[in-house]
Amino acid sequence: MADSTPSQYTIMTNAALALIKQLVDAKNRIKSFRAVASDANHFTDDQEAIAEMTAVDSVKQDGVIQDIQDDGDTKSYIQIDFDQSKIDTAYQLQTVGLFATDEKGKEILYAVECLEHPQYMDVSTTMDMNSHFIHIIVGNTQQLDVSLTPAGTVSVAQLESKLTDYVKTDDVEKLIPATVIDGSKPADFKEAVTLEKGAVDGAGNAIATTKNLADGDATTLKAAKAYADTKISGKADDSAVVHTADMRKPANQVASIDEVNAKQDKLDYTPANAANVVHRNPDTGSVSEPVDFTKLTVNGGKSVATSDDLKSIEASAWRVLTPSMSSVNSDIKSETILYQVDTTNKCLNIMISMYVNDTYKSANYPSSIPCVPLESIITGISSMTLIAFSNNPIFSIGQAGTTNASSAKLYAPVTYSGTTLAFKSDGYGGWDGLKLIGTGHIVISSDNDADTAPYGKIYYTGLQDGIIQ
Repeated sequence: MADSTPSQYTIMTNAALALIKQLVDAKNRIKSFRAVASDANHFTDDQEAIAEMTAVDSVKQDGVIQDIQDDGDTKSYIQIDFDQSKIDTAYQLQTVGLFATDEKGKEILYAVECLEHPQYMDVSTTMDMNSHFIHIIVGNTQQLDVSLTPAGTVSVAQLESKLTDYVKTDDVEKLIPATVIDGSKPADFKEAVTLEKGAVDGAGNAIATTKNLADGDATTLKAAKAYADTKISGKADDSAVVHTADMRKPANQVASIDEVNAKQDKLDYTPANAANVVHRNPDTGSVSEPVDFTKLTVNGGKSVATSDDLKSIEASAWRVLTPSMSSVNSDIKSETILYQVDTTNKCLNIMISMYVNDTYKSANYPSSIPCVPLESIITGISSMTLIAFSNNPIFSIGQAGTTNASSAKLYAPVTYSGTTLAFKSDGYGGWDGLKLIGTGHIVISSDNDADTAPYGKIYYTGLQDGIIQ
């Protein structure tokens, strides 16, 4: 009923045993778990009395089910995290209660973890997780339908939600009302466009308006037609042009070009500047060069983000990496890396959280223990500012072949080999090695004050392709 260690044990309740029988017979399913932390001491209680418990007294905070892994066909282990930044008052954690809800919506107290030595839970201003790994019996792991709530990590969905206020380049045309311009075609305006400074052709010559033509004399119009004929490959459709006979006023009542110019010189206006207008290909109707829309806005003044804006946001975003530890160190059960790429200073701003599963299996004390693979992010390391911290005394230093020369440490320096980080044992009074002596939670961050610089820095020699688009 209990899996015991020298300092803690877990009891499955009688209600859990009844549910387990239903799971074995495939007559029920577990839909969800929840966990609570308490400062009540049950370590010395009679185990049968603990098995009869249906509730946990003196609850101080709720936990987060971070991970569930099958341990064979009938057992599972559950990672429960308690975030110290979510509490207002410090307390001594001595009991963890795990509740289960079946497919009928009924919740029971499933398991109770009792600690001989309480863990002090101090109030923290930053994310500081206290992790518990509880091994439980479920009878039939196929009857688990449990969803996780990975608090304390940045998921892809959370990152995408932060980018929803920014407009993608492909969506710009969708935000411009169709009554103004057809965004699928180059400069296809749906309404009349007023060019305040007039219009010119590619050579800078003023383009005549219909009014200019209506006010011109016959001689001038014929000359204009002859000029136009030299500029196009085909002749104008005679049925689609304005003839002298079609004009409402006789030619003797139409001002000459000289008269128009004389009056035009008296007008207060500035001719159009070719550099300030949109040019269109007369054959295709498309804009012949890029158009710089300064301070373009849509939907009542909302700024439009450019592709460069979005790339800048993506490049500076915090990212999550959960590497496989099988090829580096199988004694590290799980690991989460939160990092940000600083291309200006060629460094990674980084925080690493890991759970050490068991004693490091080595007869000797190695000078370093590999712990974090980074080959998927960078190609090499030039320097770094990192140190490893632990709430539990799980680091030990000593000499090769010596069994009684170790001393507990709450921290260890961090070194590297290639693109893999490792715990290091330099500077401990001549001892020539280090190993892990227990089970617990380790954080790797800045080697400065963690309250003012919670993340460390790794200066890289190069990034892997695709890290920065």
